[in-house]
Amino acid sequence: MNWKKPSGSLGIYFGGQVVNAVEVDNKKVVTSISIPMKVPVAADSQEKNKEEAALLALLTSEFKKIKSPSTSAVLSLPGKDFIIRTFELPVMPQDELNSAVAFEAKKYIPFKLEELMFDFHVQLDRINRRNMVLFAAIKRDVFTRYQFLLNQSGIKIGAVEYSAFSVLRLLNLLRVNDRGIIGLFNVDLSAEDEVDFLVLDNGYPLFSRDIPLTMRGGADVSRQENGNSEQLIEKFKTEIRISVDYYQRKFPLKRIEKVYFISGSNYRPMLEEFVKDLGYPLDFIDVTRYAAEIGTVLNLGLLRSYGAALSGILKTNFKLDVVNPRQRIMSVKKPHGKGGGAAGVGNLAADIKINPKTVVVGVLICALAFLIGLYRLKPVEQEFANIISMRPSVTSVSVDLSPDELTTINDSYRKRLKDLEALIKKQLYITGLLDGIPRSLPDGVWLKELIFKKDDTNAELLLRGIAYAGDNETEMNLVNSFLNNLRGLPVFGDYFKDMSITSVEQNKTGSSMMTDFEINCKGVKSQVAK
Repeated sequence: MNWKKPSGSLGIYFGGQVVNAVEVDNKKVVTSISIPMKVPVAADSQEKNKEEAALLALLTSEFKKIKSPSTSAVLSLPGKDFIIRTFELPVMPQDELNSAVAFEAKKYIPFKLEELMFDFHVQLDRINRRNMVLFAAIKRDVFTRYQFLLNQSGIKIGAVEYSAFSVLRLLNLLRVNDRGIIGLFNVDLSAEDEVDFLVLDNGYPLFSRDIPLTMRGGADVSRQENGNSEQLIEKFKTEIRISVDYYQRKFPLKRIEKVYFISGSNYRPMLEEFVKDLGYPLDFIDVTRYAAEIGTVLNLGLLRSYGAALSGILKTNFKLDVVNPRQRIMSVKKPHGKGGGAAGVGNLAADIKINPKTVVVGVLICALAFLIGLYRLKPVEQEFANIISMRPSVTSVSVDLSPDELTTINDSYRKRLKDLEALIKKQLYITGLLDGIPRSLPDGVWLKELIFKKDDTNAELLLRGIAYAGDNETEMNLVNSFLNNLRGLPVFGDYFKDMSITSVEQNKTGSSMMTDFEINCKGVKSQVAK
């Protein structure tokens, strides 16, 4: 099997257990392949190198059978390899936007920007007068690994994108109405891959979340026996509830109007009943009818590859390219003239002809504008004089005082202001401390209650919340991770020297078991008040 002419577009998706590749000629699928692979998981470096070499040999062998020479591919990667964040910024000049985005992005990512390849897209919210920023990044070492694997197979990476964004092109292809605020789930419960959840506002991503289909110990739920299919479905339902709830808390004023599913037909009755119980209109998107060459059975990995291959054909409402970030500095157009530079300016001046009538008319217009200005200035001057005459007299300051006396009075007022400022600063403020708590919460942890106590010498902060991950051990790790994140906060950790978990217990909420916890943070009041 051979690829057609090199003019076709190639999309490659690296899933959890399978590498998928699709080449298209215009919108028609020319070739599609799925390469099963063993992901290197060995802890020993020597063994890991062997597994990596085996994976490289497999990819090289498979791609050499089917690829055309000098192929440039669009690489689509899952959420585990991508960092996608959305946040808001005030409207600002274009030349200040780059540094503002870089500064704000540091609040939402756990890595240094120097370790990342990133790009961003800015969309203006005209109603609220805010900039909505869509930020995408990938770690440089992750990109280097994929680049090495594909380069050894003779494939050059032209662009890298988030796999959920690749699927969005299928909405354009199938003319799906994406007006308004819609939710989109990309689901293949029969495969080992993750589930994508996106919320779009007129086609622009507001929110994204990846749902891994794994059970305890990282086992792949899709590979379990049929007896566990109900457990898989229940886990997926729980994750949908969590995702929708988290979105609604983040965007309370942007309610989802409709939910779309890209899903296999075997789970449609269950999904339809469940989503309608949540109160959302539901529709299923049949993608296989357009890309029949991929197969009649849904293969989400191939669909992601297909969407990536369409990147040069179908456009989305935003553009992100972490490999080749777009140039954001506005270019300044230079004047052109014969010979360029000073010669051009000279030639331009030589071409100007002066008409005496035009000069007279120009002088008259200027004189008329000056007289009108004087006429309008008179009432303003009169009003200004009236305002001065109505100024209240200050008994402590006389117009006859000398400069030294005025300086003494000024110093006296400054001293009073300083005393007032000292009184204000000595009050207790904790807003700055609480600012870091939301960013310290891992996914799967929520706060229920925050209690602050103080006396003359000490301050105490109680944080009560819940953790949910499907099993007790993972939930305990999430609580410990939250505690470690609090200890690592520069300001919070300086003030609250003593932080510990004082209570952890499992309680049943609805049909799910969740872990309730309490973290006690103690500090000295004088430190908190600084």
